[in-house]
Amino acid sequence: MKKKKVISIVLACVLCVMCFASCGSDDSFVADGKLDKVTTPDTYPQDTNVTLRHWSSLTGGVLSSCTNYGETQAAKWYEEATGIHVVYEHPVAGQESAAFNIMVSSDDMPDMISWQWSTYPGGPNGAIEDGVITPLNEYYEKVSPNLMKLLQEHPEWENMLMTDEGDFYQYPMLKEADNLLTYTSIFIRKDLLDKAGLEEPVTLADWENVLYTFKDMGVKVPLSIRITNENLSLFGAFMGCFGIMGDFYHVDGEVKYGPYEEAFADYVTLLNKWYKDGILDKDFADTANNRRNALATNGECGAIEGSVGGNLGTWINSVAPGSGIEFVATTVPVMNEGETPMWTQATHPVMDAVAISATSKNKEIAARWLDYAYSDEGYLLTNFGKEGVTYTMEEKDGRQVPTYMDWMKDSKQNGGLTFGECLNVHIWSSGAFMQSKDYIGQFYQHPTQSEAFEKFESDVLKYKMPIVYLTADEQKEYTDIMTPINTYREETIAKIISGKLPLSELDNYYKQLKKLGIERAIEIQQAAYDRAAARSK
Repeated sequence: MKKKKVISIVLACVLCVMCFASCGSDDSFVADGKLDKVTTPDTYPQDTNVTLRHWSSLTGGVLSSCTNYGETQAAKWYEEATGIHVVYEHPVAGQESAAFNIMVSSDDMPDMISWQWSTYPGGPNGAIEDGVITPLNEYYEKVSPNLMKLLQEHPEWENMLMTDEGDFYQYPMLKEADNLLTYTSIFIRKDLLDKAGLEEPVTLADWENVLYTFKDMGVKVPLSIRITNENLSLFGAFMGCFGIMGDFYHVDGEVKYGPYEEAFADYVTLLNKWYKDGILDKDFADTANNRRNALATNGECGAIEGSVGGNLGTWINSVAPGSGIEFVATTVPVMNEGETPMWTQATHPVMDAVAISATSKNKEIAARWLDYAYSDEGYLLTNFGKEGVTYTMEEKDGRQVPTYMDWMKDSKQNGGLTFGECLNVHIWSSGAFMQSKDYIGQFYQHPTQSEAFEKFESDVLKYKMPIVYLTADEQKEYTDIMTPINTYREETIAKIISGKLPLSELDNYYKQLKKLGIERAIEIQQAAYDRAAARSK
């Protein structure tokens, strides 16, 4: 039975729900998510002998020192705080999709499942209808006061957590602030700018002046950006200057597909010109990190696209001492001075995390375990670990800020780990919790990385597609259309940019996208967008 949208009505009273203590298995739930009675208190640690099973991928940072998430100090501290024992089950790295399909088809599903539920056939409601996961409306209302409190404080998150049918289906990963949403930029050699007497470029014309100056200065690769389908969809360097994005987006509710817009030809024409003129990386199709890292650190590159953490952090630490190479982040390029950038990389503040399986006999305990992370205590524990062990409270900018202790950053004291690896053992990097705005500034150790976040302003979330779900039939049709389109457009655009095909081939490119069904794909995305918009009404 589908539930109606009830959060707005019950928010005021949810936090006052009276709960009754109990222990053992929770047999009062059925697969449709109905909660007959509450049998657990809203205090921690819980008094229970239940063992929960949690299926999730294991991140590379954890694998550096542990083979199972249960071995991490973060998991041990969380169990101590909640009083609930969890056994973690992980698929083999690289085989996650196959393992997921086997797991959800079995008669032995775990209590909790971490997955990107928008990719399930028919979306999260498809998973509910298939008896894989539980609709969580009543769990939110009756046994998740901490998550509900956050939704009351951030009502815009509610729509992002709800299916088209009005079901809540997961305990999400939440991003507390905008500085956690964007992490990709174009980084430029400040030492070269200084040598040429130039300012950091802002407009497209500024960029052309800088890049051609770099070429005249003898820079081998003035610009290295990634132009694969994935990178155009994620970041799309310089695309916003042309008023388009690299994937589906919307303008005032009308869904568009950037690579099918007329302006996309202008963008490709520019890249073709830069390629011919020796501005664009001749090997742009080779996106291997080792090649791009070498470009950045050996002085051959003038500007390069990448992430603030994994890329810029690596380059800063790898340049030869005394080389003078200095990268800084740039603002998002615009066509005209004073414009707000249209497009850059940004995630939604609500991300898929953990659902409760439909077959679990311990749904209420699982909900309590998950909800603890959103409490004040859980917020500190998941983001910073244990006070006096991994962090201390220090005054910064007139407030008390949890601050990681120095030993975590010192490989000689933390067991030979990088700071990132040490964090992965002691705090949560993914899962159902709210990531702290105070985490990111400490994670990035170099001032250049912290300063980058001051340059990411854009209107991207105004145009970015909301969280949408396709029906099972729509998903099949959409996949059948987009699979050949994605292959064709990546190969064709790369050939046009590199001159292997003439610019005149763009006319055929548009015709071929239409022939392959792009306009129908846009219609499917429009229908999904309209349903998402209706959820918020």
